[in-house]
Amino acid sequence: MDIRDMQIVMAVAAAKSYNKAADMLGVTHQSVSKAMGRINRQVRKPLFRREGARLVATDFGLEFLRDAAGLEQAFAEFERRYAVLPHRAAGEGELSVALVTGGNAGLPEGFFEAYTVAHPGVALVIEEMNSDRVLSAVKAGEFDVGVLGTHPSLLAGFESKAIVRMGVWLTVPEGHPLARVPLERGIRHVGLGALDGLPMVTAGATNHLPRFVMGECRRAGVAPNVIATATDGEFMKSLSRQHGAVCFAFDPRIRKPPEGCIAVRVDFPGSDEFGTYAVRRAGASHASAAQVFWDEQLPMIGE
Repeated sequence: MDIRDMQIVMAVAAAKSYNKAADMLGVTHQSVSKAMGRINRQVRKPLFRREGARLVATDFGLEFLRDAAGLEQAFAEFERRYAVLPHRAAGEGELSVALVTGGNAGLPEGFFEAYTVAHPGVALVIEEMNSDRVLSAVKAGEFDVGVLGTHPSLLAGFESKAIVRMGVWLTVPEGHPLARVPLERGIRHVGLGALDGLPMVTAGATNHLPRFVMGECRRAGVAPNVIATATDGEFMKSLSRQHGAVCFAFDPRIRKPPEGCIAVRVDFPGSDEFGTYAVRRAGASHASAAQVFWDEQLPMIGE
């Protein structure tokens, strides 16, 4: 049990229902219900009883709430006084991470391993999912942290830290007009206007890279010719070769372009901020393992 669990119990006591408590906390009803079930099993006594449509604290629940309120206040004061210390122990427990599918390719080598070595008592749980699901799962409190390729403009309501800033890249077939753009310090650069009418194969709608770029294209009056949308990388490459189309890609320093293709960087205001980010719910309390990961591991690895 941690501070977050106590806050859930206090929210249920204030709202007198799981649904209203979930609204107060900005999470799903299911996450509150699951948390309360776990907490009741841990304390082995009922914290609430039902009176009609309302939940009312039992005598034991009132005692729990008094102690929880005192602990929350003490913990807030502790964090205020000591959060500046350079090292805090994660202790034991669990760190749950919602990772975008295939996202490990966009992370520095040893990204998660460094944390597990430094904090062997913490169980690391990673589940892969699409970008939108990463954000919804983190917002619902189902995971401590999310890691995905995105842009800060798409992260309203979240705290975020850049792990790797990559910018916006395309892979283009050899012989494509963009492949003939002159190199500048080893990189081919084009502007957003170069995408106008350009045959393109993109990832699905839940992928934040095409969402970000296509949004900027609309604002700039640029209209790429999207001939296909797919989620499978190999299928996208096949379609690209078949139609001589371009695809969005990783920074070539992280992942080399497929054989027969060349990397081209697309530059426009804000494009250099696209990259791999860690996210968590803004304004929420976090378990110690997750807080240590956020405060210490992310800056260390991202530098």
